[in-house]
Amino acid sequence: MPQSAPGALGEAVTAECSSCGRRPASYFRRHSGERLCAVCLRRDLVRKIKRSFSLLGKRGFGLRVAVLIDPSRLAESLALTRLLDEIEREFGGVVVCVVAGEEALECLRDVRRYCWDTIFASPCRRVLEEVVRYGRASCDVGARVDVVALPGTLDDLLALFLRGLVLEGELVKPSVHAKCCEREFLIPLYAVPRADVVAYALASGTLRNLECPGSPEKPDALSRLASRLSLEHPELLYRFMRSMLAL
Repeated sequence: MPQSAPGALGEAVTAECSSCGRRPASYFRRHSGERLCAVCLRRDLVRKIKRSFSLLGKRGFGLRVAVLIDPSRLAESLALTRLLDEIEREFGGVVVCVVAGEEALECLRDVRRYCWDTIFASPCRRVLEEVVRYGRASCDVGARVDVVALPGTLDDLLALFLRGLVLEGELVKPSVHAKCCEREFLIPLYAVPRADVVAYALASGTLRNLECPGSPEKPDALSRLASRLSLEHPELLYRFMRSMLAL
């Protein structure tokens, strides 16, 4: 719903987008105080995804990008697939989805709406954690792709950083990129809080006709803490990211 503010006489006045100043705002970004329309929110996410690709060794036209579908991060997986498909069409590339494990198979119909093709692979357990905490990946998608994109967000980086610190006493700079043989793994939304991604998924209609409910797996205490900080104190996530880059 568009954001509203009281007018001079108390009547409701629809707030304009802080970015374009033309369209009505539909999302209030707490950490910056911006009110964004759906178009400007999408453009901001596309810009950040494109910037993340500067970390890759392989760049340019004609990339074959795979998105690993994670049923426990279904909104993030579908939103990332849809955004990457839009980007890669511009650069002559294609986006395929990696459906790994029985849980992901249940989401197949939803996934196929937003990608060029699907790949079936053996389960890739904990690959996001492997990349973030150890800078490596052991996921074999079983097909030729240049890049495997993982549906993690800034919330996930904080949760995994806290897990290493609390459970293992490790103070390690999180990684957002890894290389395994000739294949590269990337977390394109590493600088984006989960709230922004879910807001885009809702505004774009990505979640409107979902037939797959996603994984019923409950997040652990540290993941819940990261989500709460993201929603209530989003500025802390960006302080974390700046500190992370300085490690």
